[in-house]
Amino acid sequence: MQFGYCKVALSPMRSDKKDSAEMVNQLVFGEAIEIINNDANWIFIKSSYDGYEGWIDEKQINYLSQKDHSNWIENSSFLFSNHQQISTPYGKQTLYSGAFVGKTTTAFSIGSQLYRLTKKNQPKPFITFAKQFLNTSYLWGGKSSVGIDCSGFTQLVFRSHKIFIPRDASQQIHLGREVTFKEKKEGDLAFFTKPTGKVIHVGLILKNSRIIHASGRVKIDKIDATGILNLETGTYSHRLYQIKRI
Repeated sequence: MQFGYCKVALSPMRSDKKDSAEMVNQLVFGEAIEIINNDANWIFIKSSYDGYEGWIDEKQINYLSQKDHSNWIENSSFLFSNHQQISTPYGKQTLYSGAFVGKTTTAFSIGSQLYRLTKKNQPKPFITFAKQFLNTSYLWGGKSSVGIDCSGFTQLVFRSHKIFIPRDASQQIHLGREVTFKEKKEGDLAFFTKPTGKVIHVGLILKNSRIIHASGRVKIDKIDATGILNLETGTYSHRLYQIKRI
């Protein structure tokens, strides 16, 4: 088994080993991986964080020994600041919220590579962090302020406070305990389905029967026992299925 980590700000994870294949997910800087298969310039990997699998461009990762891989997982933390510059052995680059960085200081190492944040990493409250993504464009498979999908958004917000949930809404629905609409509170997850019953959407409940979710863009709408009421159109966009408390 080989190991590594994402060395670029965002690396597309694709359904097949070609640039034209569908992007099913993204790796963020510092995300540790296990390498399952190596095929020329493409590698099939599994994220050591959430177990998600896909093809990525080998040029966008650095390899790690098993020991360094384990050490990095143990000693990595969450980047709260958005568009944070970092010094690398190959020059400066910009990172996005959710990148994996060192725990205690601005300087940290991943294997033999030394990195340094240009400013201190400052934690943000749960809901404050979620709201900084308002008006971020929807992007299938995305999980950053450049573009994000509904479950990538909820996964990222929960990870900001060391709560690790799966990547997709169809996986997240199996977590926590169900609560009624009347019992809901800020921080609960609301799930939505097609008429066939398939879970297709998830959002984060706010106070005053509001929900923040990624649909076209990250936005705040009203939620009631029927579903999401789009505040711009006055129509329902998603049918409520279940509310879960993680």
